[in-house]
Amino acid sequence: MTSTNDMEANFNTCSRLVSEASAADVNLLCFPEAFSFVSYRDGESLEFAEPIDGPIMQTYCSLARESNIWLSLGGFQEKGPDDKHLYNTHVLVDGTGSIKSVYRKIHLFDVDVPGNMVYKESKLTTPGTSAFHCCGGQGRLGLMVCYE
Repeated sequence: MTSTNDMEANFNTCSRLVSEASAADVNLLCFPEAFSFVSYRDGESLEFAEPIDGPIMQTYCSLARESNIWLSLGGFQEKGPDDKHLYNTHVLVDGTGSIKSVYRKIHLFDVDVPGNMVYKESKLTTPGTSAFHCCGGQGRLGLMVCYE
């Protein structure tokens, strides 16, 4: 999956992949960090960040319920503690569409690459505070987000 800044196109891709997975009797489908949205300009993610119970996540919960597949949603722009920050949140949804666990990325990607490229995830992202695992119909799962 290659996410873009078009949430509808990303959802359509996820829906297609879930449909294919369902036809193949898959029980758990894992999507990457930024599955629903990738910003193309600084601060754009803040404009689209939502609470966990917002419309974006509810759409993915419905997709899990309709397909009866667990979804590992690897990195969602969750509304943060203030208007200038968000959480990079991994959400695990079971086949009934219920959120089983939520993990907020702890180790943020801040790097200065030689050649004038600086990437500072902490500029807009607040780190989480604790690791999380879930036990359920899929066994014991540990949740992380890219770079951890």
